[in-house]
Amino acid sequence: MIVPKNSDKITQHFPTADASVGSLEKRIVNFVACNLTSFKCINDPTLHALIKFGNTGADIKDESHYRKNALPQIYHVVKQKIISMIKEFEYVSFTTDAWSGPGDSYLSLTITGISKEWKRVSLPLAVSHFPGNHTIPSTSACDPTSDLWNEIVDYASKPRQTLQMQDPSDSNKSKACDPMDWWKNNAKDYPLLSKFAKRYLTPDCTTRMSEGLFSTARNVFTYQRMRLKPRKAQMIIFLNRILSVINYRY
Repeated sequence: MIVPKNSDKITQHFPTADASVGSLEKRIVNFVACNLTSFKCINDPTLHALIKFGNTGADIKDESHYRKNALPQIYHVVKQKIISMIKEFEYVSFTTDAWSGPGDSYLSLTITGISKEWKRVSLPLAVSHFPGNHTIPSTSACDPTSDLWNEIVDYASKPRQTLQMQDPSDSNKSKACDPMDWWKNNAKDYPLLSKFAKRYLTPDCTTRMSEGLFSTARNVFTYQRMRLKPRKAQMIIFLNRILSVINYRY
């Protein structure tokens, strides 16, 4: 589904938090999210020794602080950065994929847009876990993604119409060129037509992002069993896939 960007209602599915997050909290949550390790490892004295080796004044709190407080706060901060990226897209494409296993299944939602530099950017928004195969009854009980979909419908409610003529005598038509590169160099000459180009070039033609989400979700929910409630598990998966995209800067 391709929609013009016209609303901020998509932000409503993210949790809110107002408290600031310290540098040590960021590093610890980054470590847990990127390595998909249990928060309980934070209480391990060997990790304390490792952290204090590089920061003698570090005050490491109980794991519950980072799980209950720091994680939602950091998720909120990173979410705001992602929302800023999404606002730069003129059109966005939403993709949902399902992965079914013998005992567990997953449903993912990703968003793709084209930046001002004509680079296609794909970002994971959510992944939901449910037991068994992805049949209609089981997916209908998948509340997080269902709620998010309702908000996406609101987000995509306003259509746009544009029109521009192109001179057929234009000789700069290399069939071998990358359309993204071509439009990067020629969008200024066709400001209206470039809007159509962004609309039809926005969808991602691969499932690479979804496959990565499913792999991370299996580690969180099944293999390593981080023992988190679904909402916090989704936060960990989101950070795991997003932090590298923003170069860990937030």
